[in-house]
Amino acid sequence: MREWIVAAAGLLTGVLLLLAFLSPRVDDWQPQEHALSAWEPIVISVNRQVRPETVAGRFELSPEVDGQLQVVDDEIIFQPDEALEYGRTYTATLRPGAVGTNRLPMLRGAEWRFDVQRPRLLFLRQEAGIIDLWLRDGEGSARRLTSEPAGIWDYAPLSHGRGVVYSTFDQDGSLDLVQLTVDGNREVLLDCDDALCRSPDVQPFGRWLAYERQALAGDLSETEIWLLDMVSGETIPAPVPEELAAAGFSAPLGRFPRWSPDGRHLAAYRPDANMIAIGDPSGDGEQTLTIPANLESMAGWSPDGRRLAYTELAFGETEPHEHADEAGQVISHTRPSLYNHVVLADLDDEETTDISEGLETDEGRPTWHPDGDQLAIARTATGSGRQIWLVPLDGGAATQITDDPFYDHTALAWSPDGRSLAFMRVPRADGAGAPTLMVLDLESNQIETIAEAAFMPAWWP
Repeated sequence: MREWIVAAAGLLTGVLLLLAFLSPRVDDWQPQEHALSAWEPIVISVNRQVRPETVAGRFELSPEVDGQLQVVDDEIIFQPDEALEYGRTYTATLRPGAVGTNRLPMLRGAEWRFDVQRPRLLFLRQEAGIIDLWLRDGEGSARRLTSEPAGIWDYAPLSHGRGVVYSTFDQDGSLDLVQLTVDGNREVLLDCDDALCRSPDVQPFGRWLAYERQALAGDLSETEIWLLDMVSGETIPAPVPEELAAAGFSAPLGRFPRWSPDGRHLAAYRPDANMIAIGDPSGDGEQTLTIPANLESMAGWSPDGRRLAYTELAFGETEPHEHADEAGQVISHTRPSLYNHVVLADLDDEETTDISEGLETDEGRPTWHPDGDQLAIARTATGSGRQIWLVPLDGGAATQITDDPFYDHTALAWSPDGRSLAFMRVPRADGAGAPTLMVLDLESNQIETIAEAAFMPAWWP
């Protein structure tokens, strides 16, 4: 009898160990001690995928914050619908019980606390003819992050404040892709050899980096979209959807790659077809969407991933007429005028809307407010510098923020909490003056000068 009891106990122990091994388990979570953004998603990594319907009701954030909970591959992601508060400590809890795809339950959950850091601002700055990447922290101190011999062309922040990816010139004249982690570690991700690799865009919650690749001997019309696996280092041309290939657009030509917020879709402008193509690089067979577009400029996805903003050429009045510019001066037109207008594409009903239809305004690339309810746009009624306007998308009246017709205000970038707007100011007289980087505080309506000879702002993360 004793042998039977020992054998049963051993069998039970083995079963319990097997269940513990096969059951879903929390491996990691972000943010840990400090959230680097008031809008940063909470990401819980598990060792095996869980069924989404079993996660509902098991995650809590205290103090309570409204948001969207989803499961993407082996990650449980909570995206806040409202900005988290600075100086407040939050407690995130995932209770056990979520069921894996193997039908086994999660035996242990997780609970941790974190606070929120103030937004940090990334920007490029030129000194002694060399352009490097700089960082301004939440306390107002700025420091240089890179010291590349030939300087930097452009860059993109990594999610969760992990670092940045930037393109830098090599000795052979190519542009390489380099990753700089938050702790200062520099790693060449891709030595592009005989090509210019630029416009990096990192897949949210994923491992792929989309970028433009242009052969040194080529021109802009030959620029292609490629994908880099940031784990294995493998590079492949971005897949061309079957319907586009069948229509004769078989090469992966494109510019301005932009990942959707959930990382499932990639949008890029195809200059050979005058369209924006949106596809699923994973090859899951989702339908490709194409949007006619006649101008190579794209702001990107709305925060909810349901709309896309870009600029397009539009005609104004076709008959001779007059109208006043921002300075109150009357402008006479004797022939149709051509403008850049911001266009929104609704990806659900596949319809586009010119948000300035009928207006004689020339507009630059817009930027989405983090809540997705409004855009910041630099626009002018011709003849003077572009000014910053806030344009609500519910049909409300637009608000002009700056009023200095001798300067263009461009390169707009919202802070993650939506409380500040960074921009670049350039003298309008010749367009060749040194740019000044500035930040507008929407709560105090005060504008602060950040740096001279600085441009291309982005918030980290």
